[in-house]
Amino acid sequence: MWSICAADRLFTKIFISPHKLNREVFESVSQHPVLQKCVRELEYDGVYFSPRMTLSEYFSALVIQTGNTIWVSSATRLPMDNPDPQLGPFIEYASSLRYSRPGDHPIRLREEEFCTTSTFLQDGYQDYLSQASFQSQCHQDTKFLETFSNGLKDLRHLCTVSINDG
Repeated sequence: MWSICAADRLFTKIFISPHKLNREVFESVSQHPVLQKCVRELEYDGVYFSPRMTLSEYFSALVIQTGNTIWVSSATRLPMDNPDPQLGPFIEYASSLRYSRPGDHPIRLREEEFCTTSTFLQDGYQDYLSQASFQSQCHQDTKFLETFSNGLKDLRHLCTVSINDG
């Protein structure tokens, strides 16, 4: 009984997309007799994972994204210390790019070193490719659409559906 009362306050929004975790959560929540009543908002996550992205392109995108996050963090004075022996040097490297001159291309300076020695980077890239493959498969078969349409029928308290293109 207490779980039913508490569940109402846990969340109101869930995501759906051809991404493994989003699809699994959507399916689980929409099939659960208590949790499906919590959902008021559904957001389609349109982030695209390219199966053709190279390790070099992945590295560059990660450096830029990390550099931007570090810049925002340093502007708001959030701590970015990380004791991980692989992630620490990567964060330091990405943050140094934020202060380089616009004409420079410092990403290329240590790219080969990081791409060949960092298991953190290689594991992340393999996860990215796995997600790209899963996403491609979802577009080819009908399982994703079946999950989506069946789940929508069960989300009776749903008020808003939105699309986020990433």
